[in-house]
Amino acid sequence: MDAQTAAVADSIAIRELSARYNFAIDEGRVEEWAATFAEGGTFESALLGTHTGSEALLEFGKGYSAAFTGRHCTTDHVVDLDGDRAHQRCYLVLVNNDGGCRVSTTAVYEDDLVRTADGWRFVHRRVVPDTALH
Repeated sequence: MDAQTAAVADSIAIRELSARYNFAIDEGRVEEWAATFAEGGTFESALLGTHTGSEALLEFGKGYSAAFTGRHCTTDHVVDLDGDRAHQRCYLVLVNNDGGCRVSTTAVYEDDLVRTADGWRFVHRRVVPDTALH
């Protein structure tokens, strides 16, 4: 595989990781959500705190999944590759569907990723909110 083809494949794999993250947390599959992070990975949000490592991620995910009914929608992914490391920026539109359908939050994800034996994983996923409507 030439370098350009490999870069496209990596970019697609990182976008798919973001989609797996979204579906897993929205559908209450917390173990799968936590598995999108590398060992010792961190989820950071000004609104929801910082959670590092698999136990902390699982604990956070269980509480979040039990409390929130909605959809994470990500778009406009920009992926910068550097060998087995990458940085991704993408928009987050969080839709709350408990008793209606409304945009709850918009934000930017700032992601640092690493290629592992199991594919790309988040090392650090930071949520930078634009709004907090809920």
